[in-house]
Amino acid sequence: MSHSSRYKRDDQGVVALEFVVALPMLIALIASIITLAGLFQTKSRVVGAARDGARALAIKPGATPNPDTNATDGITVVLDGAACPALTNPAYQTSTPPQVTAKASKVYTVTVPFVGSWTKDVVERAKMPCG
Repeated sequence: MSHSSRYKRDDQGVVALEFVVALPMLIALIASIITLAGLFQTKSRVVGAARDGARALAIKPGATPNPDTNATDGITVVLDGAACPALTNPAYQTSTPPQVTAKASKVYTVTVPFVGSWTKDVVERAKMPCG
């Protein structure tokens, strides 16, 4: 046996061991990215629902937001503040017409593998001038 082969190390299995150690962290990172993308998508949809609700409230004085036809998304839109007065109201003659505010909300559950899960209330408000 030669001198150099006696001290030669066998690295077989080291790559597999490193892979086993790094795999859970890699899976958690990918799952976290997907979960956060879902949170940002929910935030975008809640903003759109608030704007749609404010637009509906501004067009029709005294109206309530129409219920969402796609009820599976769980976004709730409500009037937040005073409703638009009747169009004959003198408030429309001022330089700043009255405004209506709609509030949209949804509870989003954030789940990260190996860490846990928690809920986040996604709430947005939108204002529109009446009339």
